[in-house]
Amino acid sequence: LLLQARLWHTMSRLSCLLVAVVLYVLRVEGTFDLQLLSGDAVCIDGSPAGYYYQQGAEADSYLIFLNGGGVCETPQDCYARSLTSLGSSKSWPKTAGIGGGILDQTKANPFSTWNTAVVQYCDGGRYSSNAKDPYPFNKTNLYFRGVPIVNGVVNDLLKNKGMANAKRVILTGCSAGGEGTYYLLDLVREWIPAHIDVKGMADAGWFLDTLDVYGKASNYFAELPGAFTLWGSNNTLKPQCLEAFQKTGDQWRCLFAEYFFQYMTTPIFILQSQIDSYQLSVLYTLPCAGNLASCNQTELQQLYKFANKFETSLVHAISSPKTGMFVDACPTHCQSQSDGSWNGTLINGHTAASAFASWYFNGTSVKQVDTCTSYPCNKSCK
Repeated sequence: LLLQARLWHTMSRLSCLLVAVVLYVLRVEGTFDLQLLSGDAVCIDGSPAGYYYQQGAEADSYLIFLNGGGVCETPQDCYARSLTSLGSSKSWPKTAGIGGGILDQTKANPFSTWNTAVVQYCDGGRYSSNAKDPYPFNKTNLYFRGVPIVNGVVNDLLKNKGMANAKRVILTGCSAGGEGTYYLLDLVREWIPAHIDVKGMADAGWFLDTLDVYGKASNYFAELPGAFTLWGSNNTLKPQCLEAFQKTGDQWRCLFAEYFFQYMTTPIFILQSQIDSYQLSVLYTLPCAGNLASCNQTELQQLYKFANKFETSLVHAISSPKTGMFVDACPTHCQSQSDGSWNGTLINGHTAASAFASWYFNGTSVKQVDTCTSYPCNKSCK
């Protein structure tokens, strides 16, 4: 009964994510074909992982996008997830219509003509998972193979999609995919021939290590140490970061970009909201998170405190000369997939799209960072 109750709770949470995924796929901009992988690149249930691919007109340019979709942190939650398209490829369609933001197929998007691979998220561990052995649970095996999945995608693109002849590759993703971009960008740089330029953009992947408004650890944080072990993330994350937390036994904190980032070497652009709607609701548990206009004065002060702590956490990124940034103060999540946020939200006259393009194509030092001391903090928010 306990397992049934836990499964029901997990499935109810997943239903919202699945609705979002379906709505996203229905925004038909370009037709992408499913490419299934082999070997260790498997989803939680052991079915083949994969990605959706569209060949572009620019033969020497590749964009790899890591899809997001929540997380599972316990065997019970991951088992429930394995019964959905977020943990199994059994129900994935052979083709999908994908578009919007950086994936938009219109001429206004400079990446619309790139060869594009959209990686399906099915490891449940934010692409950090790298467990060597399956985890036995409920008369089946659970697999946590986020790193082999992305490695499999890169190898398939190199061997079968012409990426070995590329001049440039961008690794990007949103939410769990944004976190995966932080974890795996340097590895992807190692997997790809040195003559190919590799850069990254992480969208909504900078999760803040903080207690909730009541001074307690949310369920998300309380279960993260166990998830770190379950996923085998210690086989993925930077040894320097793991060593820094070894004495305190908090190596799981390397799952937070604010600690992991300083050990990265590959150039990356950070796209983030400092009042991220998902984090305010699920992690910070701000009572008015769903409608900030309804916040009372106490709640507004809690909002500003969160934003200030978020900005402080970016200290290593702000001082990094090769890092670009667009950190706004809009209550949103995953802006690179939203035409409104990607092309509409402004900081000092720049949109996220124009800031990223300036950083990527022109080598401009871009550090656009909002402040949030009076709501609404940014009146251009879309």
